[in-house]
Amino acid sequence: MTFWFQASIKAFLEKELRCIEAEIFEIRRKHDVRSILELDDKLKKGEVREEDVLEDFQELDYLESRRDELLAAMKNLPQ
Repeated sequence: MTFWFQASIKAFLEKELRCIEAEIFEIRRKHDVRSILELDDKLKKGEVREEDVLEDFQELDYLESRRDELLAAMKNLPQ
């Protein structure tokens, strides 16, 4: 892999990660939680209604999964 190609991939992954982190932050802030597990606890305790948070819950689940994939991809880039 050429240096410039590798640098481009790294820059792209970093940009994607920043965007995803921003979206994750907004959903967490909106529901005053630090993770999807905390939001799930709020649902189980009845502190929030499922119909009020379902879309954000699904989106947060997807975003956290996508973030993990991006981090793994960045880790696997050749140094």
